[in-house]
Amino acid sequence: MRMRGVVAAFGPGRVMVRIKDEIVQCWRSEVEKLLQGMTVLVVPETHHYHYLAYSQVVEGDKALEIGSDFGRCSVILARACGDAVGVDVMPERVAQAQATFGSPNLKFITLDCLKETEKLADIGRGRNKVFIDINGNRDLDAVLRCIRHVQERVRPQLIVVKSLRLTEKMARETFTEA
Repeated sequence: MRMRGVVAAFGPGRVMVRIKDEIVQCWRSEVEKLLQGMTVLVVPETHHYHYLAYSQVVEGDKALEIGSDFGRCSVILARACGDAVGVDVMPERVAQAQATFGSPNLKFITLDCLKETEKLADIGRGRNKVFIDINGNRDLDAVLRCIRHVQERVRPQLIVVKSLRLTEKMARETFTEA
């Protein structure tokens, strides 16, 4: 599956960007200038994911995290923008996150993003930054379906995906096609 405007982060400072069928390298700060419309950033590790939550979300944004787990990244998002929602499939984790971090500007909801797509679209309505980290127990196909659903139904300006498998797949395709 090819996704327009997909970015993979490889090391500090530089990223490889695929725009349609062209591959370019650039500094992270240049990414927004290169990609118009919806941007998808794909990172392999949690610390990259959290870094983008700190650096790409600002006051006035409305953030959604799909796969919020115990809520650590959702807290980062809420502090950055003042309006965040975290969703996760595990009710006990959602309850713990809500009890620990829930506030007027951060709420947690139990939701299976692949089975409850209408509810996800409703929750995502008006959210311009979406962070996805569902691959801990999901295969790559599920991650891609979630991305596609968010692209088509939520239509945020920015989607950040934490997926080692997707990053590796993009790297293989990049180096075999370049």
